Amino acid sequence: MPATPKDPRNPVIPALAAAALLIGAALWTPAAAGAATAEPYRPAYHFSPAQNWMNDPNGLVFSKGVYHLFFQYNPLGDQWGNMSWGHATSADLVHWTEQPVAIPYDATEGVFSGSVVVDQTNSSGLGTATNPPMVAIYTSAYTAASGRDGIQAQSLAFSLDDGLTWTKYAGNPVLDRGSREFRDPKVFRYGNEWRMVVALPTEHRIAIYRSTNLTQWQQLSTFGPLGATSGIWECPDLFPLPVDGDSSRTKWVMLVSLNPGSIAGGSGTQYFVGDFDGTTFTADDPGAYSAPSGRVLQDFEQGYAGWQTTGTAFGTAPAGGTLPGQQVVSGQLGSGLVNSFLGGDGSTGTLTSPAFTVDQRYLNFLVGGGRHPWAPGTSTRGVDPVGTVLAGFESTGWGDWAASGGLAGRGPTAGAAPGQAPVTEFRGARLANTFLDGDATTGTVASPPFTISRSWLNLLVGGGNHPWGEANPTAVVLKVDGQVVRSATGRDSETLAWQTWDVADLVGRQASIEVVDDNTGGWGHVLLDEVTASDDSVRSYADFEGHTWDLPAGWSADGDFAAHPHTSEPGLPNQEGLRVIDTCIVPDRCDAATGRFLSPTFRIEDGWVNFLIAGGNHPWGSSAPTAVNLVVDGQVVRTATGPASGAMDWVAWDVRDLAGADAHLEIVDDNAGGDWGHLMVDHLVFSSRPADRVAQATAVNLVVDGQVVRSATGQDSESLDWTSWDLADLQGRTARLEVVDAGRGGWGHVLADQFTLAGAPALSAVQRAHWVDFGRDNYAGVTFNDAPAGKRILVGWMSNWDYAGAVPTSPWRGQMTLPRELSLVTSPDGIRLAQQPVPALWKAAAKPTQSTARSLSGGSAMASPDVAVIDVNVDPGTATEAGVVIGDAAGDNPLRVVVRRDGPNGAARLVVDRRQAGVVGFHDRFPSVESAPLSTPAQRLRIVIDRNSVEVFADGGRVSVTDLVLQPGGGRTVSLVTTGGAAAQLKATITPLVE
Repeated sequence: MPATPKDPRNPVIPALAAAALLIGAALWTPAAAGAATAEPYRPAYHFSPAQNWMNDPNGLVFSKGVYHLFFQYNPLGDQWGNMSWGHATSADLVHWTEQPVAIPYDATEGVFSGSVVVDQTNSSGLGTATNPPMVAIYTSAYTAASGRDGIQAQSLAFSLDDGLTWTKYAGNPVLDRGSREFRDPKVFRYGNEWRMVVALPTEHRIAIYRSTNLTQWQQLSTFGPLGATSGIWECPDLFPLPVDGDSSRTKWVMLVSLNPGSIAGGSGTQYFVGDFDGTTFTADDPGAYSAPSGRVLQDFEQGYAGWQTTGTAFGTAPAGGTLPGQQVVSGQLGSGLVNSFLGGDGSTGTLTSPAFTVDQRYLNFLVGGGRHPWAPGTSTRGVDPVGTVLAGFESTGWGDWAASGGLAGRGPTAGAAPGQAPVTEFRGARLANTFLDGDATTGTVASPPFTISRSWLNLLVGGGNHPWGEANPTAVVLKVDGQVVRSATGRDSETLAWQTWDVADLVGRQASIEVVDDNTGGWGHVLLDEVTASDDSVRSYADFEGHTWDLPAGWSADGDFAAHPHTSEPGLPNQEGLRVIDTCIVPDRCDAATGRFLSPTFRIEDGWVNFLIAGGNHPWGSSAPTAVNLVVDGQVVRTATGPASGAMDWVAWDVRDLAGADAHLEIVDDNAGGDWGHLMVDHLVFSSRPADRVAQATAVNLVVDGQVVRSATGQDSESLDWTSWDLADLQGRTARLEVVDAGRGGWGHVLADQFTLAGAPALSAVQRAHWVDFGRDNYAGVTFNDAPAGKRILVGWMSNWDYAGAVPTSPWRGQMTLPRELSLVTSPDGIRLAQQPVPALWKAAAKPTQSTARSLSGGSAMASPDVAVIDVNVDPGTATEAGVVIGDAAGDNPLRVVVRRDGPNGAARLVVDRRQAGVVGFHDRFPSVESAPLSTPAQRLRIVIDRNSVEVFADGGRVSVTDLVLQPGGGRTVSLVTTGGAAAQLKATITPLVE
């Protein structure tokens, strides 16, 4: 159960007692309630709650002829929070009845994931010999009210009425390490004792414990790190299975869920096959690996050696490992590596290699850190002008600038000087700063003469507001022929902001720039950076900084904000400076407060109005907007809303058609709901070119002819892993490597090591690991305790933490995979896990009148219901790929399921492509193509489709792909497809299932 990120200013406050959660709870059968017209994405054969949020399956147990499915549940809404245990029951694993909330959260703890056992011998003493208890072992996620905020420990609850009602054990917790990362216990019977496996998520370890009574536990061993370690480890399970059905050949299987960093991206579950002696689990595959050798471009053992840096993130030399404040870095080779965590996640910069010639097929390297891919069209520049930087002040001395007074013999500072408040929004590592001896410092710094060659001079200015022409100025002036022709001053703020001088009339003239500090009083200093000659103009209209919390001059507020006309310091990702306008400013009424912030009237003189925005996505024109509006003559002529995120990004309005008009800005919050019902706005800037979207990449890029042609990023993990680029199309070309850290928020750093050109690809730990599922939507899977006939039946959560909170279902969010029966089989690659949907799916679901399957062959297409099993016999033959396309009733919104080959004798892969399959645009990480290796191109694919999902089983069940697919309802069209040749075999059989 991951502690998923939430808006820190919208905390979930436990407030309801257990009894209150049971009020209004109702029995509900998903299959019966899923009327396609009312709830088009309600699954027929996958359990989903009637309403609200659901994630991990918990406490899977079979008792007295009933399968019990407990699950992580929010009884108060459709987003993660208020974690409790929901409950559903079934007699056949296909038709489910939702029961009242089993174990609710309370003021002191959230109820995270765990397991349930039936204590037949009453070893716990919580029941009786004639009425043995069901015992739930769950993770207590303690809240601030407990006095142990953030601690995770293992606790018990018990039921004496077959799981309907539960009582928390008075001696909780029963296992406590005082850790914030210790969760998801799975308990099972081992002989006459109990065993528990529980995750140590950030250590990539599974702890194994023993007990005789469920209330007292002794640690026996730990397993890991092994396999994929690019994300945290969660939701373990450990169980025996016979190999090839031979009970004399039993192996044990360890399941470990990983988030993020799975084979398909984001959340997934890996497995290990091995032996368990009651104390220690030992995997058959030790995981040892050496990447292919080749020509090492850089291993960072001898410094950066010709690689060039910008910014501050990479420092002047490679890191030796973990940096201060960072989680433990692992996976590097040798002693040195690239680590941009220097100064924390807020630092940014680039590291660029010398040019080299591509002379090998593959470029292999280790990468880690944040998962922020490179996005074309973004930059770290924002509104910064394009042009020639005349002065960046990156040296420790003044260079060829002439200094006088207290500035003589000194130089630029690396941020704030001693005794100075934090200085923000300068560029690079240093700036001109006259606060060298506090405000008592006076003097001048003058540039050498230069020729004005562009129409605009843009400069970042901060410090005191003492204009040129008044007594004791703190100013930056432009001199021509010894006369001051332009000037700028600060705004009593340590945050620098763009000011611009129109110098078109001075082009060709000789000039100099002079920093003047003639003031020893309050705010008696000047800040200057990034003097740029440009064809662009950039001027800050409002940055909401200043030395008070007041709104800028002329701004006003109404509604609930009239009594709180202030700025705030939320510390948002990509925020510039310290302060912003924030409609979450009313105490105890964050989302509930409504009203407006209004700018004074201004004349539109520049081509673009730019600003940073975050918060609620409620467009103007909707019933309860959170929006920024540009108003001319009483009419809204431009509008923008937030991204439903706390990360700020630039909005750029083209206002060239409004030149000369008088306008004002309105920041409108009419939303009193709890779904990001507030807005944050920062840095209103007028310019002659649009601001670039915020680059957040933490990436390694390959650059050829100035273009990024390959890119890789980390997986929000401090574990480095191998990445390989196929450079067959770039042989003989000249290239450079660029390591980019543009991230300022969480996981805003990158790790890299061992850049090597080689003749063979390196395989990542993710590629080498064994995966329960190769799809995007099967996570946290665990098996039923005490299933009939010793069967192992697996259920997973059918979603992915990458986008789970955005999936557009209502009034519920979350569902389970089909239950699957597991087995171990011998394959050419060793002993592997196999799975198939439980047989009850067909026994319980097939309509007698439609039990005769329909066959599809040739180039024909056939209609299918929304809920069906499609069996495909396929051999691509000479084709590049062959399989089926599943569209909606009109044949649109296609889902592609094919077997693909790399050439006539190439390896075969199962490919599931949902990029065009219905609704995909609700999150940028949802459109995807899944790919899984197959042992042979000749396959029988079993494809189970429900109203919002597809589950594909191949290679006799050794390969599974599970994906959410949100196609329109009303039926499906199934078509056969081949590409690049003729298939040796291609036939599909469609078996409808009852809805």
